[in-house]
Amino acid sequence: MAVKSGPKIAVDAIPLLGRRTGVGVMASHLFDHLSVRDDCRVTGYMYSQSGGAELLAKLPTGVAAVHKRVPARFMSQVWDRIGWPKLSGFDLIHGVNYVLPPSSGAVELITIHDLAPWRFPEMLAPGASDFPALTERALERGAHVHTVSKYTADEVVEYLGVDESRVTPIHLGTNWLDRGSADRGKARAGGEYVLAIGTIEPRKDYPTLIKAMNFVWESHPELKLVVAGKEGWGIDAFNSAVRQSSKPDNIVHLGYVDSSTKANLLAGCELLAYPSIYEGFGLPVLEAMSIGVPVISTQIGSVIEVAGNAAQLVPVQSPTALAGAILDMIEDDDARKHFSVAGPRHAAQYSWEKTAEQIAELYFRLIS
Repeated sequence: MAVKSGPKIAVDAIPLLGRRTGVGVMASHLFDHLSVRDDCRVTGYMYSQSGGAELLAKLPTGVAAVHKRVPARFMSQVWDRIGWPKLSGFDLIHGVNYVLPPSSGAVELITIHDLAPWRFPEMLAPGASDFPALTERALERGAHVHTVSKYTADEVVEYLGVDESRVTPIHLGTNWLDRGSADRGKARAGGEYVLAIGTIEPRKDYPTLIKAMNFVWESHPELKLVVAGKEGWGIDAFNSAVRQSSKPDNIVHLGYVDSSTKANLLAGCELLAYPSIYEGFGLPVLEAMSIGVPVISTQIGSVIEVAGNAAQLVPVQSPTALAGAILDMIEDDDARKHFSVAGPRHAAQYSWEKTAEQIAELYFRLIS
């Protein structure tokens, strides 16, 4: 292996641990890309009481590790109050999920995925309440901002007052190389089904989707609704909507699913329904489109940006509009064919390799 040279870069590695979310997938591809470059020296850092062994196992060859054995929540509180201790010895530090430790002279970069902690705090888990204060401390120190969409970049400028010269939007990507098994997807669902993907949380607005399905079931009583997403802080409202639905037995909640199961579910579904109230990007929309699955989502800024004209978009929190779109997509072969062709064509412009390369280019631009 060639000896690496160039700037020393530290990247938050906590999202690599446990079950991978979109942030974890982004971080994984970023580390993979940086690990094979010989023009920079990369370290994955982590503040946590445990997890050091898992961190070493998750980091690719060529990436060093720094594990500070201290509770992350406690460390965040200390950073917020006194701005200490500082992470030193690096030219650039990248906090990939809102939180960025203070540094000793390094260029600081923070990824803001969306402004939900500021705009919709009532929709978030209690732990997310730490994000605004910590993010704002980093911004006060002069940190640069990476966002996952132009829509969120504009929000950062408008709501947080950051000069646009310090904000760089770089889209997320998708790498669906093979379709999953449609038969396995249908077997898991128990028949034909509409698919929804995402944590059970208020901004995903599953209650509106369930209300929409009540209309759909009037003419398609056997159709299932499959929800693939871990239980979050919206589970009570979700369970209540299930109980009040006309066909509770038609709703299949699978919880968190791994990537192969998700691929099978996408391959076998009639369409993906994504009725979110607010998103910074909308990764499931892109994943579904990339393999030709018709998508119905909501008319929100980031999804409009990501989906373009390759998905059917409806007003937010409108069960009747959502139901009408689902019925049209199920019953109109021409509509299904149009979106099945338009989706992969549009999604082809996104890739994780492109995302990682653009973030690396941002590093070098900021350092220079």
